[in-house]
Amino acid sequence: MGEHPGHAIGKTVVIAHLSDPHLTTPVVDAPWRLGAKRWLGYLSWLRKRRHRHQQAVLEAVVADIRAARPDHWLVSGDLTHLGFAEECAEAEAWLRTLAPPAQVTVIPGNHDCLVQDDWIATVGRWQDFLCGAPGGGAATFPGIRRLGDVAIIGVNSAVPTRLLFADGRVGGDQRDALERLLVELGEQGVFRLVLMHHSPLASGHPWRKRLRDAAAFEALLDRAGAELVVHGHGHQEAVSARDTGAGALPIIGAPSASMRGDAGWNLLEITPTKRGWQVALTARRHREPGAIAEHCVTWQLVRTHATHGGELSSSD
Repeated sequence: MGEHPGHAIGKTVVIAHLSDPHLTTPVVDAPWRLGAKRWLGYLSWLRKRRHRHQQAVLEAVVADIRAARPDHWLVSGDLTHLGFAEECAEAEAWLRTLAPPAQVTVIPGNHDCLVQDDWIATVGRWQDFLCGAPGGGAATFPGIRRLGDVAIIGVNSAVPTRLLFADGRVGGDQRDALERLLVELGEQGVFRLVLMHHSPLASGHPWRKRLRDAAAFEALLDRAGAELVVHGHGHQEAVSARDTGAGALPIIGAPSASMRGDAGWNLLEITPTKRGWQVALTARRHREPGAIAEHCVTWQLVRTHATHGGELSSSD
């Protein structure tokens, strides 16, 4: 971990966020037994996805992250294409190549939960990395991991959906538990980082891929506050900020980590300051083989509840 000069008063936590690696190769011996949802997904993989999502691109992104030596890795879902048990096993093996489980946090995406399936045999294989309690499904979320004064809060928006839809839902029980957790952590003065697959914003994705209960989720964030939300799903960069009861809230979406010609990942540096927190985003983009572009954005977050905070000013 590093330190920022000037107004920084503590260590910087460095986090690498990647999403939607779609790293698996589904093996289908009897496609007529798939069911409609997986059948259409398999056709999409045959026609498009296996050409767009490339292992060499993902390997280049992972190598770039390793060179940055982050304190922690975040993977915001869609490790698989169809969510088969064999794919989830392949994804588990890949996760174990990144870093020890204590340094990697993952939540599922809609492709990982494409249909109702045996949790333990599929996504549950990632239990060592999941930001959720043992068990299965949305009932095990939200979960929490602590990196000192930074709390990573995993939210599961991945639920089986209708044909031709890739939308998500958090659900009332999970939202209620999340709100209680955000309030409690806010009272403790920690940095609250919410990790999810779908954007929390009603305008975050096209209607066919949106978070169904985004309006309720936005209201939750406005009431309880948070310091940062990161997500994937859209396969493209998305950066915005929302005014909440706790102040400005950056909401950052990462592109796919394996998309040919449009891959990338985000480096997040979180620093305690006299004014609350500083969040620095460095967006690393792999648009051509061997060529990396980057751009940076920084937020100064006003947080009177921060245990290290003092008199604060408005955020950038």
